[in-house]
Amino acid sequence: MSEHSAKQLDEIDRAIKETLRAFEGRIGELCERLSRLLEELGRERTHVQTRIEELMVDRIDGKEHEIERLREAEDRLTEDLTRASTVSRQLADFFQLLSVTRQQWDEAGLLPGLDAAQRLAVRQAMIRAQEEERRRLAREIHDGPAQVLANAILNVQFAARVLARAPEGIPASLLEELERIEHVLREGLSETRRFIVDLQPTMLKQYGLLVTLRNYLESYRRLFPGEIELDLPEALPALTPEQELAVFRIVQEALHNILRHARARKIGLKISVRPADILIMVEDDGQGFRPSAVASTSTGGFGLHGMRERAEVIGAQLTVRSEPGQGTTVTLVVPLGATSEDSPGGAQEFSHAERTEKERVS
Repeated sequence: MSEHSAKQLDEIDRAIKETLRAFEGRIGELCERLSRLLEELGRERTHVQTRIEELMVDRIDGKEHEIERLREAEDRLTEDLTRASTVSRQLADFFQLLSVTRQQWDEAGLLPGLDAAQRLAVRQAMIRAQEEERRRLAREIHDGPAQVLANAILNVQFAARVLARAPEGIPASLLEELERIEHVLREGLSETRRFIVDLQPTMLKQYGLLVTLRNYLESYRRLFPGEIELDLPEALPALTPEQELAVFRIVQEALHNILRHARARKIGLKISVRPADILIMVEDDGQGFRPSAVASTSTGGFGLHGMRERAEVIGAQLTVRSEPGQGTTVTLVVPLGATSEDSPGGAQEFSHAERTEKERVS
């Protein structure tokens, strides 16, 4: 390469880096503006919802028009929140990828392509963006549909109390209908809260992987009509937050796939602690499939692809064994590093982990 060509490439490289940094800064500013706008819209909608509740509880005569106006304002704010949240998620995902690209370019400059470490960094950024989107969506559902259902339950209870104080009393049929409506609303609220927990497993930070999995299975068995067999240790060696989250998401996706596709009558979840790693197996006796046949599709293979990416990010090995009519076995092997073995109390946790207990949940 001539000196002139090398100089031109250096100039192009510097220009690209400056452009990426400037672009990243501008996108970051827009992300912050969107975040502030979301908070402002959320506060406005909460204020409107609170005012509607006050007017309905106080039963102030002549306020029907104001309530209707407030409900229209609530609908507009909800629509704006939905639109802003969608844009915010898309921009946050793009910002994550842009940030990784800029960092890699700063470190490596003009290269023919991404090496393994760079591809891993991109995957990590994408997973972080996915988790941030899940957290944001969980907040939106909590502040939106969940709050609407909770308010509706309060309104039904209030209506029942008002009718009960009426001089002529309340017909038994009307009371039964109000109780039925409240029951349906509570079922809907419970399902919405379960969905929020699926999106954002906050129990992981508070109680760890085993307790979170047990709690998730308790919720899952209300949806799965068959038998669930658990073979879990009493404790696990210390894992990093990234490892715990990846394991939970992979098990969650495997169970979700069983519910949607397997037509299974029995599920088994087994976790074994070995000297160098942790073995997690999710098995079912369903209709099975050919993993190679769905790996390249845009629908069925997306879950498997995401599971493999999460496993790769934490240095784990994921295998999916299945044949039509033979059920499916998802196996995840998570390596144990020095951090787990050297952590305080690690040896005691490890000895506990070797003593497993068998539970049946039907």
